Amino acid sequence: MTETIHKAIRYFSSLSGEAVFIRDFEKQFGGKAQKRKGTPLDEILEFFSSYNLIYVDGDKIVPAHPFAAEAVLSVARSGIAFAKPLHGEEIFISRQNRGIAHHRDRVFVKVIGYDRGRLEGEVLEILQTFAPRYAARVFASVTAGSVAALFDLPDTPWVFVKTRRPVGTFLFLEPTGNTTRALIPPSPETGKSPMQKTLSVYRETSLANPGDPAADFERIALKFSLPLQYPQELIPSQKELKEKEKLGTKDKFRKKMTRLYTCTIDGERAKDFDDAISIEKKKDRTILYVHIADVTWFVETNSPLEKEALRRGNSYYLNNQVLPMLPAILSEDFCSLRPKTKRLAVTAEVHYDQELNVIESHFYRSLIFINKRFTYNEAEKDLGRKNSPLRPFLELTEALGKKRAADGRIDLNLRDFSAVFRDDGSFSGLEEKPKLKSHKLIEECMLSANVAVAEFAVKNTIPMLHRNHEPMAYDHAERINAFLKLYGFKKQVKDTSPTEINKAIAVVAGSKEEHVFNYILLRSFMQANYHPQPKGHWGLGFEHYTHFTSPIRRFADLVVHRQLTAHLEGKPLPYLPGDLLLQGEQTSVQERIAMEAERNMLKLLSLRLLEKSVGNTFQAFFTGFNSSGLFISLQEMSVEGFIPVSAFSKKGEVQALDDFRVFLPDLSKTIFLGETLEVVLEKADWEKIQLLFGFAGRKETK
Repeated sequence: MTETIHKAIRYFSSLSGEAVFIRDFEKQFGGKAQKRKGTPLDEILEFFSSYNLIYVDGDKIVPAHPFAAEAVLSVARSGIAFAKPLHGEEIFISRQNRGIAHHRDRVFVKVIGYDRGRLEGEVLEILQTFAPRYAARVFASVTAGSVAALFDLPDTPWVFVKTRRPVGTFLFLEPTGNTTRALIPPSPETGKSPMQKTLSVYRETSLANPGDPAADFERIALKFSLPLQYPQELIPSQKELKEKEKLGTKDKFRKKMTRLYTCTIDGERAKDFDDAISIEKKKDRTILYVHIADVTWFVETNSPLEKEALRRGNSYYLNNQVLPMLPAILSEDFCSLRPKTKRLAVTAEVHYDQELNVIESHFYRSLIFINKRFTYNEAEKDLGRKNSPLRPFLELTEALGKKRAADGRIDLNLRDFSAVFRDDGSFSGLEEKPKLKSHKLIEECMLSANVAVAEFAVKNTIPMLHRNHEPMAYDHAERINAFLKLYGFKKQVKDTSPTEINKAIAVVAGSKEEHVFNYILLRSFMQANYHPQPKGHWGLGFEHYTHFTSPIRRFADLVVHRQLTAHLEGKPLPYLPGDLLLQGEQTSVQERIAMEAERNMLKLLSLRLLEKSVGNTFQAFFTGFNSSGLFISLQEMSVEGFIPVSAFSKKGEVQALDDFRVFLPDLSKTIFLGETLEVVLEKADWEKIQLLFGFAGRKETK
């Protein structure tokens, strides 16, 4: 098969895009294709069709010219890469066939071979660079310039800069598209001998000062190619939006709900209010109303504004700033459910009987009036009053929470920290988020709306973006049982069902091992994603689930609104299943980028918090390890840190006894995950975005 695919690559490449009759293809390969299903030639045609490298038009085969596919590059530390096309499996790219393309660039990949069950390719063209600029550190001075390393890329590529800067200088650089040959002198990066190297030429745009907190935001924005300024031409005018709002109030499908007491509960600094809630208690039922901003009324289908929102995928919350999915005039004004205002919304109306069974659900566009805005802290205080308007919500949601827990929802007890900023916007530290009843109240209301919409979509066969979370892999049960046995717990799980996982969580609850056990479980979870096929949400215990409640800041929710309202109003559905598949992939990717960016920003803030504490001693949990060293989490503030292998092994080896224990040869001791360690901060490394620690009372081994 391998040799046949090699031959087919050469054959299709030689056609230069010219169509060929299937019978001529058969002659070349000595067999019959498209005649008997499952023949080797038929499989070859299906294989190349899956990459969109060929398509069959009647009795002809039309190959792509050049014989190449558009793909996104994923680069490993070693420099090899895998190109993920829009269709088909990954294509292997060797380091020498990458050219000057970088991690996450969108590229055009020519197919040149086949080995080990995968296509091999060569980058022909960079269609779009992932980032316009890169953070870099100068490590060598050369003739007419400097050599720098782009340290936020996995393979830390070297580039040539035409300006001469001292070794150790941090810069922001942009590519010029040119290359040059440079003689690089010896350095810690290059070793003892000079070397000749062909390097990409980059242009310096500004200095990157690691001591300036303003550089943190710019660096993270560049590292993840986050969208900074909203294109001015896409921002609708206030006059245009007022006209749309006026038309919305007269929409025949819109139900007026302005007499119903409605409130919002959000964070102290929130500006974009997606959701509001109302409730009615009747003799035989409780009716929960979840009102969500009617974003689709203001954003037209397939408009340039919608396409920009899809490109962004979601809003990004970094430092004390928001990079919004939609322009501020929408996200913070016309769509935002601000207090004492009438607003256009889409309402999910869910009826519960006295046993908390859903007996009916209704969905419609609505006009609401927001009576009051609570912050979470204000709501928590108000819930203490007997006549609080929030008490009926609390009674319903506490009962729902208990019912859902009994039905198999997994609830990890993890500490959550958030950045705290002064009034002037400067960072002041990290604080643990309190677990308030008001948080749980809103969470349960949103879950109710999301489930109701998902079940309605499935029942009515409405193509929709579902929020899927697939079950934990079955073999993780062995790892969980190994942990429980090693740490002295008598419980063993039968499988990885939510019921069994919750039993293990209950057994470990309250122990000193609870913290690390919950982290181990979290790392074992599959990653949630958006997809048009409903596969259920394992972690929440729902057969069907979607995201409906945040269309201001998540594109997936906007899609759900669009499909739902079109169905309700008897209009053609705006998105076909193929559209939903691409939207699901894009939003899932952007969600992961947002999570990575926010995690990196929190690490940089942690560096700021502790950069003046080098030499100080801390208590830390041992949370994990790899071949390079140990991962830790400081007890007081849950800041992540790293102990390099050089701190405990002269041989530079991590001696893992199993998944949960490591032997430290230079200290002659074994440590367990979850164990408390006394550590000393050695370095706050801005380049690696890492706090480096050693063991207290012991100098780092060189």
